[in-house]
Amino acid sequence: MNYYLSASDHVTGPYEKEELVDSLKYGIISSEATICEVGSDYWQPISVLTGKKMDLAPLPQKQLPLETPFTELQERSGAPIRVTNNYYQTKSPGTAVLLEILPGIFFQTFGIGNLYSGNIATGLILMLTYWASCVVNFFLLFVLIGFITWPLTFFAYLVISIISAQKAAERASWQTIMNGTPPVPDSLPRT
Repeated sequence: MNYYLSASDHVTGPYEKEELVDSLKYGIISSEATICEVGSDYWQPISVLTGKKMDLAPLPQKQLPLETPFTELQERSGAPIRVTNNYYQTKSPGTAVLLEILPGIFFQTFGIGNLYSGNIATGLILMLTYWASCVVNFFLLFVLIGFITWPLTFFAYLVISIISAQKAAERASWQTIMNGTPPVPDSLPRT
């Protein structure tokens, strides 16, 4: 049997009965928390699961959480999610990688995937330093060494930008999931 959990003014779930009992037993969930069986409108103290205190009178109704894009991830990872009335979309690592590869190959522009992921400083640094290295490599073409250094520079920036964009997207997604709010971009001060 599955239940929604209301603790600290946040509703999460659904959780299995055994998971809630274990969390209550080890002190992860407060004994003041309330639960609502999936499909029901009645909230009860969590102690009804252990049978210690049978108070079946309905408590004030709380709003059940909406299905969110985090629900599947929560079920797979078991990570708690702070549920609020606002849901923020997570950043896709696949999209971040594509935004590095495609503009990098076709327009010689790296850093867009990092900008998408909220990694603004790194994205701008990658973009500007690659363009500066292209200018240097252009002049090195006249002494023939540029034919070696330019492709090496291109592949180095391609690999570095892909890895940093993917990691930034994963980090931004986890921050969104764990905090229930979008992450603060790295160029803004954190409060």
